[in-house]
Amino acid sequence: MTLRILINSTPWHEVAPRTYGGIESFCANLAKGLDALGAEVGIVSPGNLNIDGDHNIIHFQSLRQSANQNYSQPEPLIARHNAFIDALRSTKWDCVSDHTLIGSQMASLTSTPAVLTAHRIMDEQYRALYGAISRHTPIVAISNRQAELAVDVNITTVIHHGIDTDVYRPTSHPSDDYLVFLGSMTQFKGAHIAIEASRQSGYPLIIAAKCQEQGELNYFEEFISPKLGNDVTWIGEVGGTDKINLLANASGLIFPVRWEESFGLVIIEALSCGTPVIAFNRGAVPEIITNERTGYVTQDLKSMVKAIEHIDQISRSTCRKEALERFDYRAMASSYLATFTKSIARYHSTNMLQNL
Repeated sequence: MTLRILINSTPWHEVAPRTYGGIESFCANLAKGLDALGAEVGIVSPGNLNIDGDHNIIHFQSLRQSANQNYSQPEPLIARHNAFIDALRSTKWDCVSDHTLIGSQMASLTSTPAVLTAHRIMDEQYRALYGAISRHTPIVAISNRQAELAVDVNITTVIHHGIDTDVYRPTSHPSDDYLVFLGSMTQFKGAHIAIEASRQSGYPLIIAAKCQEQGELNYFEEFISPKLGNDVTWIGEVGGTDKINLLANASGLIFPVRWEESFGLVIIEALSCGTPVIAFNRGAVPEIITNERTGYVTQDLKSMVKAIEHIDQISRSTCRKEALERFDYRAMASSYLATFTKSIARYHSTNMLQNL
Protein backbone atom coordinates (compact mmCIF):
# COMPACT_ATOMS: atom_id res chain seq x y z
CA MET A 1 0.00 0.00 0.00
CA THR A 2 1.29 3.45 -0.92
CA LEU A 3 1.40 5.71 2.12
CA ARG A 4 0.46 9.39 1.87
CA ILE A 5 2.72 11.41 4.18
CA LEU A 6 2.30 15.14 4.85
CA ILE A 7 5.44 16.87 6.18
CA ASN A 8 4.77 19.97 8.28
CA SER A 9 7.93 22.10 8.21
CA THR A 10 8.70 25.37 10.01
CA PRO A 11 7.06 28.71 9.10
CA TRP A 12 10.29 30.59 8.36
CA HIS A 13 12.69 28.99 5.88
CA GLU A 14 12.28 27.38 2.48
CA VAL A 15 12.72 23.65 2.01
CA ALA A 16 15.57 23.23 1.36
CA PRO A 17 17.03 26.57 2.49
CA ARG A 18 19.70 28.27 0.40
CA THR A 19 21.83 28.87 3.51
CA TYR A 20 20.98 28.38 7.20
CA GLY A 21 18.15 26.08 8.28
CA GLY A 22 18.87 22.66 9.77
CA ILE A 23 15.25 21.55 10.26
CA GLU A 24 14.30 22.64 6.76
CA SER A 25 17.29 20.80 5.26
CA PHE A 26 16.22 17.72 7.19
CA CYS A 27 12.66 18.02 5.84
CA ALA A 28 13.99 18.22 2.28
CA ASN A 29 16.03 15.05 2.72
CA LEU A 30 13.13 13.23 4.38
CA ALA A 31 10.73 14.23 1.60
CA LYS A 32 13.17 13.17 -1.11
CA GLY A 33 13.84 9.87 0.63
CA LEU A 34 10.17 9.04 1.19
CA ASP A 35 9.37 9.92 -2.42
CA ALA A 36 12.14 7.58 -3.60
CA LEU A 37 10.64 4.81 -1.46
CA GLY A 38 7.30 5.18 -3.25
CA ALA A 39 5.34 7.24 -0.73
CA GLU A 40 3.08 10.09 -1.81
CA VAL A 41 4.58 13.15 -0.14
CA GLY A 42 3.25 16.60 0.58
CA ILE A 43 5.11 19.38 2.36
CA VAL A 44 3.96 22.62 4.00
CA SER A 45 6.58 25.39 3.91
CA PRO A 46 7.11 29.00 2.81
CA GLY A 47 8.82 30.19 -0.35
CA ASN A 48 9.88 27.84 -3.11
CA LEU A 49 10.42 24.10 -2.89
CA ASN A 50 14.15 23.65 -3.53
CA ILE A 51 14.47 19.88 -3.61
CA ASP A 52 16.82 18.71 -6.33
CA GLY A 53 16.25 15.71 -8.59
CA ASP A 54 13.10 14.17 -10.05
CA HIS A 55 10.29 13.89 -7.55
CA ASN A 56 6.51 14.08 -7.23
CA ILE A 57 6.32 16.05 -4.00
CA ILE A 58 3.24 18.27 -3.55
CA HIS A 59 4.04 21.72 -2.16
CA PHE A 60 1.57 23.62 0.00
CA GLN A 61 3.07 27.11 0.07
CA SER A 62 2.41 29.06 3.27
CA LEU A 63 4.10 32.30 2.15
CA ARG A 64 5.32 33.37 -1.29
CA GLN A 65 8.72 34.21 0.17
CA SER A 66 10.75 32.76 3.02
CA ALA A 67 10.26 34.70 6.26
CA ASN A 68 13.89 34.04 7.29
CA GLN A 69 14.76 35.84 10.51
CA ASN A 70 11.29 37.19 11.35
CA TYR A 71 10.90 34.68 14.18
CA SER A 72 8.90 37.03 16.42
CA GLN A 73 6.37 37.99 13.75
CA PRO A 74 2.95 36.31 13.82
CA GLU A 75 2.34 36.38 10.05
CA PRO A 76 4.54 33.37 9.15
CA LEU A 77 2.94 31.29 11.91
CA ILE A 78 -0.61 32.17 10.86
CA ALA A 79 0.16 31.57 7.19
CA ARG A 80 1.74 28.19 7.94
CA HIS A 81 -1.24 27.13 10.10
CA ASN A 82 -3.68 28.07 7.33
CA ALA A 83 -1.63 26.25 4.67
CA PHE A 84 -1.39 23.19 6.91
CA ILE A 85 -5.15 23.12 7.45
CA ASP A 86 -5.72 23.45 3.69
CA ALA A 87 -3.27 20.60 3.11
CA LEU A 88 -5.00 18.37 5.67
CA ARG A 89 -8.35 18.97 3.99
CA SER A 90 -7.05 18.51 0.44
CA THR A 91 -6.23 14.80 0.70
CA LYS A 92 -6.80 11.89 3.03
CA TRP A 93 -3.26 11.68 4.42
CA ASP A 94 -2.19 8.48 6.17
CA CYS A 95 0.18 10.28 8.52
CA VAL A 96 1.56 13.73 9.35
CA SER A 97 5.30 14.05 9.90
CA ASP A 98 5.42 17.07 12.20
CA HIS A 99 8.46 19.27 12.82
CA THR A 100 6.73 21.93 14.90
CA LEU A 101 4.98 21.79 18.27
CA ILE A 102 1.41 22.15 17.08
CA GLY A 103 1.04 20.03 13.95
CA SER A 104 0.05 16.84 15.76
CA GLN A 105 -2.79 18.60 17.60
CA MET A 106 -4.03 20.15 14.37
CA ALA A 107 -3.84 16.78 12.60
CA SER A 108 -6.03 15.24 15.29
CA LEU A 109 -8.86 17.55 14.22
CA THR A 110 -9.07 15.57 10.97
CA SER A 111 -8.42 12.20 12.65
CA THR A 112 -5.01 11.95 10.98
CA PRO A 113 -2.23 10.09 12.81
CA ALA A 114 0.91 12.14 13.42
CA VAL A 115 4.54 11.49 14.36
CA LEU A 116 6.54 14.36 15.84
CA THR A 117 10.30 14.67 15.34
CA ALA A 118 11.88 16.43 18.33
CA HIS A 119 14.47 18.84 16.95
CA ARG A 120 14.90 21.01 20.03
CA ILE A 121 17.31 20.96 22.95
CA MET A 122 15.85 18.94 25.81
CA ASP A 123 15.89 21.71 28.41
CA GLU A 124 13.22 22.11 31.06
CA GLN A 125 10.86 24.04 28.82
CA TYR A 126 10.96 21.64 25.89
CA ARG A 127 10.86 18.55 28.10
CA ALA A 128 7.54 19.80 29.46
CA LEU A 129 6.18 20.52 25.98
CA TYR A 130 7.34 17.26 24.44
CA GLY A 131 6.18 15.37 27.52
CA ALA A 132 2.65 16.69 27.14
CA ILE A 133 2.57 15.96 23.41
CA SER A 134 4.00 12.45 23.86
CA ARG A 135 0.92 11.39 25.83
CA HIS A 136 -0.98 11.15 22.55
CA THR A 137 1.63 11.42 19.75
CA PRO A 138 4.65 9.22 18.96
CA ILE A 139 7.89 11.19 19.22
CA VAL A 140 11.11 10.49 17.34
CA ALA A 141 14.33 11.61 19.01
CA ILE A 142 17.22 12.52 16.71
CA SER A 143 19.97 11.18 18.97
CA ASN A 144 20.40 8.83 21.90
CA ARG A 145 21.66 11.73 24.00
CA GLN A 146 18.51 13.72 23.30
CA ALA A 147 16.40 10.70 24.26
CA GLU A 148 18.45 10.24 27.43
CA LEU A 149 17.76 13.85 28.45
CA ALA A 150 14.05 13.53 27.63
CA VAL A 151 12.93 12.81 31.18
CA ASP A 152 9.16 12.21 31.34
CA VAL A 153 8.92 12.20 27.54
CA ASN A 154 7.68 9.02 25.87
CA ILE A 155 10.23 8.58 23.07
CA THR A 156 9.06 6.08 20.44
CA THR A 157 12.38 5.60 18.68
CA VAL A 158 15.70 7.28 17.84
CA ILE A 159 16.58 8.04 14.20
CA HIS A 160 19.77 9.87 13.30
CA HIS A 161 19.67 12.50 10.57
CA GLY A 162 20.76 11.65 7.05
CA ILE A 163 21.90 13.80 4.13
CA ASP A 164 22.30 13.39 0.39
CA THR A 165 25.81 11.95 0.22
CA ASP A 166 25.65 12.23 -3.57
CA VAL A 167 25.56 16.02 -3.14
CA TYR A 168 28.02 16.34 -0.25
CA ARG A 169 31.03 14.81 -1.94
CA PRO A 170 34.78 15.07 -1.42
CA THR A 171 36.95 16.99 -3.84
CA SER A 172 39.75 15.09 -5.55
CA HIS A 173 42.50 17.51 -4.51
CA PRO A 174 41.49 19.41 -1.34
CA SER A 175 43.56 22.48 -0.50
CA ASP A 176 43.63 21.19 3.09
CA ASP A 177 45.14 24.38 4.50
CA TYR A 178 42.49 25.94 6.76
CA LEU A 179 39.90 25.11 9.40
CA VAL A 180 36.24 26.02 9.06
CA PHE A 181 33.44 26.91 11.48
CA LEU A 182 29.84 26.71 10.23
CA GLY A 183 26.75 27.51 12.26
CA SER A 184 25.17 30.55 13.83
CA MET A 185 26.64 33.47 15.78
CA THR A 186 25.79 32.44 19.33
CA GLN A 187 27.89 31.72 22.40
CA PHE A 188 26.39 28.23 22.47
CA LYS A 189 27.89 27.42 19.05
CA GLY A 190 31.28 28.71 20.17
CA ALA A 191 32.78 30.62 17.21
CA HIS A 192 35.00 32.54 19.66
CA ILE A 193 36.46 29.23 20.88
CA ALA A 194 37.06 28.16 17.27
CA ILE A 195 39.12 31.33 16.82
CA GLU A 196 41.27 30.57 19.87
CA ALA A 197 41.74 26.93 18.90
CA SER A 198 42.75 27.71 15.32
CA ARG A 199 45.17 30.46 16.35
CA GLN A 200 46.86 28.32 18.98
CA SER A 201 47.24 25.47 16.47
CA GLY A 202 48.56 27.74 13.73
CA TYR A 203 45.75 27.18 11.20
CA PRO A 204 43.83 29.92 9.37
CA LEU A 205 40.09 29.87 10.17
CA ILE A 206 37.14 30.65 7.94
CA ILE A 207 33.89 31.42 9.77
CA ALA A 208 30.67 30.95 7.79
CA ALA A 209 27.78 31.71 10.11
CA LYS A 210 24.29 33.15 10.26
CA CYS A 211 24.26 36.60 11.90
CA GLN A 212 20.81 38.18 11.60
CA GLU A 213 19.03 38.28 14.96
CA GLN A 214 19.89 40.94 17.53
CA GLY A 215 21.50 38.46 19.91
CA GLU A 216 23.71 37.16 17.09
CA LEU A 217 24.70 40.68 16.08
CA ASN A 218 25.59 41.58 19.68
CA TYR A 219 27.69 38.44 20.08
CA PHE A 220 29.48 39.12 16.80
CA GLU A 221 30.32 42.71 17.73
CA GLU A 222 31.60 41.80 21.20
CA PHE A 223 33.35 38.45 20.72
CA ILE A 224 34.10 37.94 17.01
CA SER A 225 34.64 41.23 15.18
CA PRO A 226 37.58 42.36 17.37
CA LYS A 227 39.37 39.07 16.69
CA LEU A 228 39.11 39.03 12.90
CA GLY A 229 42.33 39.36 10.94
CA ASN A 230 44.42 37.85 8.17
CA ASP A 231 44.21 34.43 9.82
CA VAL A 232 40.51 34.61 10.82
CA THR A 233 37.94 35.48 8.16
CA TRP A 234 34.17 35.82 8.44
CA ILE A 235 32.35 35.31 5.13
CA GLY A 236 28.72 35.38 6.31
CA GLU A 237 26.28 32.60 5.44
CA VAL A 238 27.04 30.11 2.70
CA GLY A 239 24.97 27.45 0.98
CA GLY A 240 24.87 25.15 -2.02
CA THR A 241 28.12 24.49 -3.85
CA ASP A 242 29.89 27.26 -1.91
CA LYS A 243 29.22 25.43 1.34
CA ILE A 244 30.23 22.05 -0.08
CA ASN A 245 33.48 23.45 -1.48
CA LEU A 246 34.24 25.18 1.80
CA LEU A 247 33.80 21.92 3.73
CA ALA A 248 35.49 19.65 1.20
CA ASN A 249 38.66 21.74 1.03
CA ALA A 250 39.06 22.29 4.78
CA SER A 251 41.60 20.46 6.91
CA GLY A 252 38.87 20.08 9.50
CA LEU A 253 35.54 21.37 10.81
CA ILE A 254 35.68 22.94 14.27
CA PHE A 255 32.53 22.30 16.34
CA PRO A 256 33.08 23.75 19.85
CA VAL A 257 29.43 23.43 20.87
CA ARG A 258 28.68 24.53 24.44
CA TRP A 259 25.24 23.02 25.00
CA GLU A 260 23.47 19.67 24.64
CA GLU A 261 23.19 19.82 20.85
CA SER A 262 20.51 17.32 19.84
CA PHE A 263 22.34 16.37 16.67
CA GLY A 264 24.59 18.62 14.56
CA LEU A 265 23.81 18.32 10.85
CA VAL A 266 26.97 20.14 9.76
CA ILE A 267 29.08 17.35 11.29
CA ILE A 268 27.74 14.72 8.90
CA GLU A 269 27.89 17.19 6.00
CA ALA A 270 31.62 17.60 6.70
CA LEU A 271 32.20 13.85 7.06
CA SER A 272 30.40 13.20 3.77
CA CYS A 273 32.84 15.64 2.14
CA GLY A 274 35.71 13.63 3.64
CA THR A 275 36.53 16.31 6.20
CA PRO A 276 37.40 15.35 9.80
CA VAL A 277 35.60 17.05 12.69
CA ILE A 278 37.05 18.27 15.98
CA ALA A 279 34.29 18.89 18.50
CA PHE A 280 33.55 19.30 22.18
CA ASN A 281 32.01 16.31 23.94
CA ARG A 282 28.51 17.71 24.26
CA GLY A 283 25.14 16.45 23.15
CA ALA A 284 25.15 13.96 20.27
CA VAL A 285 28.79 14.60 19.30
CA PRO A 286 30.20 11.24 20.54
CA GLU A 287 27.41 9.39 18.69
CA ILE A 288 28.30 11.00 15.38
CA ILE A 289 32.10 11.25 15.51
CA THR A 290 34.07 8.05 15.95
CA ASN A 291 36.92 9.35 18.09
CA GLU A 292 40.36 9.10 16.43
CA ARG A 293 38.74 7.62 13.32
CA THR A 294 36.57 10.38 11.82
CA GLY A 295 37.78 13.17 14.05
CA TYR A 296 38.37 13.98 17.69
CA VAL A 297 35.94 14.32 20.59
CA THR A 298 37.57 16.79 22.99
CA GLN A 299 36.84 18.10 26.48
CA ASP A 300 38.16 21.66 26.44
CA LEU A 301 40.17 24.21 24.49
CA LYS A 302 43.52 22.66 25.43
CA SER A 303 42.57 19.19 24.21
CA MET A 304 40.95 20.68 21.09
CA VAL A 305 44.21 22.42 20.15
CA LYS A 306 46.12 19.18 20.70
CA ALA A 307 43.64 17.30 18.51
CA ILE A 308 43.98 19.84 15.70
CA GLU A 309 47.73 19.21 15.71
CA HIS A 310 46.95 15.57 14.82
CA ILE A 311 44.21 16.23 12.29
CA ASP A 312 46.34 14.94 9.41
CA GLN A 313 46.25 11.48 11.03
CA ILE A 314 42.54 11.15 10.23
CA SER A 315 41.80 9.49 6.89
CA ARG A 316 39.52 11.56 4.68
CA SER A 317 38.37 8.38 2.90
CA THR A 318 37.35 6.89 6.28
CA CYS A 319 35.26 9.98 7.05
CA ARG A 320 33.52 9.61 3.71
CA LYS A 321 32.98 5.86 4.21
CA GLU A 322 31.32 6.33 7.61
CA ALA A 323 29.03 9.03 6.24
CA LEU A 324 27.92 6.71 3.44
CA GLU A 325 27.32 3.83 5.83
CA ARG A 326 25.66 5.71 8.70
CA PHE A 327 24.21 9.02 7.56
CA ASP A 328 22.69 8.71 4.09
CA TYR A 329 19.18 10.15 3.72
CA ARG A 330 17.83 6.99 2.10
CA ALA A 331 18.45 4.90 5.20
CA MET A 332 16.97 7.65 7.38
CA ALA A 333 13.83 7.80 5.24
CA SER A 334 13.46 4.02 5.41
CA SER A 335 13.55 4.16 9.22
CA TYR A 336 10.95 6.92 9.25
CA LEU A 337 8.69 5.02 6.86
CA ALA A 338 8.80 2.01 9.19
CA THR A 339 7.95 4.27 12.15
CA PHE A 340 5.06 5.87 10.27
CA THR A 341 3.69 2.44 9.31
CA LYS A 342 3.76 1.21 12.91
CA SER A 343 2.26 4.43 14.24
CA ILE A 344 -0.59 4.36 11.71
CA ALA A 345 -1.45 0.78 12.65
CA ARG A 346 -1.32 1.60 16.37
CA TYR A 347 -3.48 4.68 15.88
CA HIS A 348 -6.24 2.80 14.07
CA SER A 349 -6.04 -0.15 16.46
CA THR A 350 -6.51 2.19 19.43
CA ASN A 351 -9.46 3.91 17.77
CA MET A 352 -11.12 0.57 17.06
CA LEU A 353 -10.82 -0.46 20.70
CA GLN A 354 -12.23 2.87 21.85
CA ASN A 355 -15.24 2.47 19.55
CA LEU A 356 -16.16 -1.00 20.78
